[in-house]
Amino acid sequence: MLARPLRTLVPVLLLALAGCPRRNGATPDGGVDARAETPNAVAAGTDCSPDRWCKSAPELTGNGLHAVWGSVATDLWVIGGVGAIFHSPDGKSWTRIDSPTKAPLFGIHGASPVDVWAVGDAGTILHWDGHAWSASPSGVRTPLLAAWAHDPGDA
Repeated sequence: MLARPLRTLVPVLLLALAGCPRRNGATPDGGVDARAETPNAVAAGTDCSPDRWCKSAPELTGNGLHAVWGSVATDLWVIGGVGAIFHSPDGKSWTRIDSPTKAPLFGIHGASPVDVWAVGDAGTILHWDGHAWSASPSGVRTPLLAAWAHDPGDA
């Protein structure tokens, strides 16, 4: 009888602790809590919330981001509202990439770093060929919420 409450409690505790900084100021993802030295105030010059979440890539904010995909842990794509597409080749710095749409994008997946697909509102389908994003016809006007690319040419 005790196993069932513990199965429920353990994931909740893990989620609650995920955003908490460690005593040395490091966060669970290896970042640094800007308030580690000033536990009751946000450190000057940082972009942190009162509950100690700090922006590590402020250029991504304000874009209504919806999905992320990476070919490896450091080659990442993020997509979102108004056709927003961002790329990080190193997992740290981000660049906004020209998008052929202003439609909100909801899903992204790829078969390789040069074969990535994004989908979104009004049947939007985009393809990255390693150089640029281009629109592909879907034949539908309904929102597409997810993408899956198994092999090059099979998405």
